[in-house]
Amino acid sequence: MTKKTFCVGQEITAEDCSFGLGSIYLVGTEQKWKDEFIKKIGCNCSIFNTCNTKPIPYTQRYQWESMAMSMAGLIVFWFPENNVCEKDLIDFGIWSNSERVFLGIENKKENSYQTHLFYQNHRLYPAETLDQLAEMVTHWLKE
Repeated sequence: MTKKTFCVGQEITAEDCSFGLGSIYLVGTEQKWKDEFIKKIGCNCSIFNTCNTKPIPYTQRYQWESMAMSMAGLIVFWFPENNVCEKDLIDFGIWSNSERVFLGIENKKENSYQTHLFYQNHRLYPAETLDQLAEMVTHWLKE
């Protein structure tokens, strides 16, 4: 399944992980969807995750997240209904025009700006379910 999962604050070296297409950064507040998503895509890739095992100062966390997003082959955003954090929206705005970004939104009305931005940059509508998002990512990984 996954090669390795990296959590916030964990040291990442080139020897630990094959970067580029072989890695995915998962953005979202709930760990449950990330675990489910990893099972659905079933790829042999490394996962960057914002899971926390211990408290980390905000500056250190932000630096780690920025570095991991830069290194990841894909950045996957999942915005579940009524559970989207402001920082994730900001990160989406920063990365939205990258070809490496995939977006899933449970409630498009709640996140209509993100839907518009994603469509404008990619000519794709965001996935509406986790299954659709996994299918999009799996298809892209095969190409």
